[in-house]
Amino acid sequence: MSLESRLRKIESKQRIQDDCFERMVSVIDGTHEVVSLVLKEQVETRKDIASLNTRFDQQDRRIEKIEELLIQIVNNLAAK
Repeated sequence: MSLESRLRKIESKQRIQDDCFERMVSVIDGTHEVVSLVLKEQVETRKDIASLNTRFDQQDRRIEKIEELLIQIVNNLAAK
């Protein structure tokens, strides 16, 4: 095999590797965008959950106050 034919084979293989590398980079870029979107959605979901937990805590405190008031009312009525 001549030196020129060896060189052509090597260049051909190099072109194939370069093409594969470019495809891999484009796949990685696409994957990065998808992962970024998923992480943003998770952050928003956690914020929503945190706000719901805050609301539930407020409702729990209100219910506890109502229960305390009802107990006081029942005790006052029972004492009369």
